[in-house]
Amino acid sequence: MNMTKKEIFSRGLLLILALWLALPAASANALPLETRLAGQDRYETASVIAKQGRIQADNAILAFGENFPDALAAAPLAQKYQAPILLTTTGQLPEITKRTLTDLKVRQVFIVGGLGVVSASVEAELLSMGMQVTRLAGQDRYETAVRIAEQLDSHAEIAVVTGEDYPDALSIAPVAGLKQMPIILVPRQETPQAVKEYLAAFNVQKAFIVGDDEVIGDQVVEQFVNAERITGSDPYARNIAVANRFRAELSGKSVYAATGKDFADALTGTVLAAAARSPLILVADQELSGVVKTYLRENLPAKEELFLLGGTAVLADDLFNNLAVKTYSPAEIWERVSPAVVRIEVYKGEDLYAAGEGSGFISDPNGKIVTNYHVIEQAARLSVHTADGQTYEVQEICAYDELRDVAVLRIAATGLPAVKLGDSDAVRTGDRIYTIGSPMGLEYTLSDGLVSQASRTVQGQAFIQISAPISPGSSGGVLLNERAEVIGIPSRAEEGFGAQNLNMAIPINSLLLYLGAEGRYTLAEVAGSVEAGRRQKLEDLREAVNQAYGTLTVGGQPLHFTWEIEAEEYFDFRTIELTGVIDAKDDALWPALAAAKRDEIAQAFSQMAGEIKEKYPNEGLLGAAVRRFTTTTRPSLPKDELGQISQIAENEWEVVRPLVIFIDSEVMYIGE
Repeated sequence: MNMTKKEIFSRGLLLILALWLALPAASANALPLETRLAGQDRYETASVIAKQGRIQADNAILAFGENFPDALAAAPLAQKYQAPILLTTTGQLPEITKRTLTDLKVRQVFIVGGLGVVSASVEAELLSMGMQVTRLAGQDRYETAVRIAEQLDSHAEIAVVTGEDYPDALSIAPVAGLKQMPIILVPRQETPQAVKEYLAAFNVQKAFIVGDDEVIGDQVVEQFVNAERITGSDPYARNIAVANRFRAELSGKSVYAATGKDFADALTGTVLAAAARSPLILVADQELSGVVKTYLRENLPAKEELFLLGGTAVLADDLFNNLAVKTYSPAEIWERVSPAVVRIEVYKGEDLYAAGEGSGFISDPNGKIVTNYHVIEQAARLSVHTADGQTYEVQEICAYDELRDVAVLRIAATGLPAVKLGDSDAVRTGDRIYTIGSPMGLEYTLSDGLVSQASRTVQGQAFIQISAPISPGSSGGVLLNERAEVIGIPSRAEEGFGAQNLNMAIPINSLLLYLGAEGRYTLAEVAGSVEAGRRQKLEDLREAVNQAYGTLTVGGQPLHFTWEIEAEEYFDFRTIELTGVIDAKDDALWPALAAAKRDEIAQAFSQMAGEIKEKYPNEGLLGAAVRRFTTTTRPSLPKDELGQISQIAENEWEVVRPLVIFIDSEVMYIGE
């Protein structure tokens, strides 16, 4: 039977599909488990928070417990040293703080603030307990924040907040801790000298300014390079704006909540929130403001745990009840999400010919576009068309991964409508889902379907299997749940032997680190890097295979092969083609082996292929052992025999006859 390579691979793929195993789907509760971390006062609450999930800490941060200014910038330092934040009075260590330092076996304490707030007697007390003490302090709150910032290792990005109040600093503290981003304090109308000196000393490339001109004036913002404002009508709206802006970074399974009417509980809780990659939500007056309620209603049901920082006097027991899950009709989902879906035109070659198109979505209002890597592969130019009719040229690539099939692009635009990200770990088999993309060039098409399997592994990569169609052009669009959240990216449709609706989407949780990346690559650099990586990978594999399997023993007979490696473009370079040419001296041995040792042949090649697959689990394997020879007379193949004849010179032909064909570790053909 004559079979093409593609037919052979399709048959192998069908076998692989039949062996796929379903992984258990994650359960999703209506609301997460509530855990309250609280003590009799702020000092004991700080102790409870410090001991949450921690039995020992080499370092601790000590801050004044009665006022906020000096402590606001401490979160990134605490995260750097994996240190809790504890509180003290001016004149002496509270007994609970002292006991906590002892229980956690702390060896070094960083005091934030000058002698006016944490006195020398407190420092002496720490020394008498056998601890090293480092004081970080300046002439005022602004210089103290700079002294803390100088202790950090990264200064490329900074957070800039008002030093005249505490909520904005607390809102961005988990992000600052997670990203090791210094928190710089400024007044509204002027830039302190200490801040100017800091900017002169460090190469700050990006500044996130929390608040509008009424909070931090434009004349102050002008001092910072590449400034981006995060605004809201009040501190609680800004708190939610920060959580939404850094949604990709704050992708943990928890939410932390504290009163916004005092600083202490939220301050000490920023360490836990940063470690858990979770937002810190501020609550006013024992009730949820409209913007906070909306955020929690849309996000809290997808989380596993809600941590309440502080007692019932500041956060009532029933505060977070009745946050029902909000779902939308297909028409509402379209209205909410379609403005953030884009069409991407791809141009290739030196003459920039139109090579195709795909879909993508806006993940960040400031110009980040997410799509599949295979949409932009080898592109020399990319144009992004937004739903409002605008066209933008892609300026740079922020992140890309060929294997995970994701690319994050940047266009020169701000104020764009962005999607809302969901939790792909909460997806269940049977969930209704929707996709928006441009299949076959039909722009902005809404489709629906079900989650056919919540977790499916294909060639070592995790996917969500869906029944909603995927066609050329729809790759890179959005996979949505009924809450209008992006839970995945449509990526591939499995084909072969009548397969239908075997469509795969990449889970959004597996891509969150890419969505938050800030790289600066050109299209040419990306193409060159990927191509160089492919070549090196194939060369490394070629050397390894020849070293391990240059001699293959079959039925007690050693046979010698020279192995060649290629990558199949029509399988997105994720399938390698392995060809072993038998040495001429062993060619004559094959007919007798094939006649008498077929089982041993199958076992030897299956074992070899299985061992290769164990080392390269993310690759499909299409392999063959062949005899190759040249002849000066025009040859012909026997009827129904596999082989290839090529004329390589005027009177010279090359003949390739397969001895064994295998797909992954299954032998499909043994020739005579």
